[in-house]
Amino acid sequence: MKRNAAFFTAVAALLLTGIVLIGAVIRIQEHGEEKEREARYLQLEQEYLDRMREVLKEEGFADSGVMLTRTVYEDERREYCIAIHHGRFGGLSEQEKEALVRELENVSFEEEDCSFIYSLTGNA
Repeated sequence: MKRNAAFFTAVAALLLTGIVLIGAVIRIQEHGEEKEREARYLQLEQEYLDRMREVLKEEGFADSGVMLTRTVYEDERREYCIAIHHGRFGGLSEQEKEALVRELENVSFEEEDCSFIYSLTGNA
């Protein structure tokens, strides 16, 4: 009787250990996928900032201050707030500002569940 109890205890311990190890492997894989996804987004963001600065340079705003703020929600949606500062923005009409924002939107990366908000600030 003692032999059976010891055997079943050992089997139960091995099963429990196996379950814990499988769970750990799954978490490690998920973490690796998350790191890869984050690295891909960081690359997309950098490429976007580079293209945005090129557009600003072509439009005559080469020395603009650009700040990108990213918010990642629990459902993995991403919202990007792009604040661009240049002294000449204050002298632009609303139509000119809207045209510049449309130009910047054209170079944004097309990724599902990403949204972009632009803010142009400057001194008149």
